[in-house]
Amino acid sequence: MVGPAEKPSPEEVAISIFSVLDGDKSGHIKTNELKSTLLGMGAGLTAEDIDETMLLFDLNRSGDITKHEFVQTLELLNTFS
Repeated sequence: MVGPAEKPSPEEVAISIFSVLDGDKSGHIKTNELKSTLLGMGAGLTAEDIDETMLLFDLNRSGDITKHEFVQTLELLNTFS
């Protein structure tokens, strides 16, 4: 847990984002959840952009994104550097 003066770790930030995208709280982000959330937020992405994002994050090609895959991909992309 992060105190008021502490900055959250990159993994904590990634997990928080994952939780928002995992609409049904199943522990996996499915394509329809990702599309619904991102399109609903007005993120300016097309359905094709979201499909490409799924391919990027779904490391084992299971059809959904696990929390581990999400965090690992963000780390690999040096998102938090």
